[in-house]
Amino acid sequence: MDLEDALNFTDALVFAESGTHLSDLQQILLRESWSLQRQSYDQIADTYGYSATYLKHDVGQNSGSSFPTF
Repeated sequence: MDLEDALNFTDALVFAESGTHLSDLQQILLRESWSLQRQSYDQIADTYGYSATYLKHDVGQNSGSSFPTF
């Protein structure tokens, strides 16, 4: 499975559970976690123009609740 397959698969699961698709930011976090470079929240924030605090405390903590549990 490559990154695009993983994103499509995850998006379909999230949509099936919640009726919403992954946000752009959730996709960014998945892309970066899949990447071999595995950037930190600070690096992702710098790269994409977000606050590191926002990513760590708001998005990072809440992303788990957006994904279905198996």
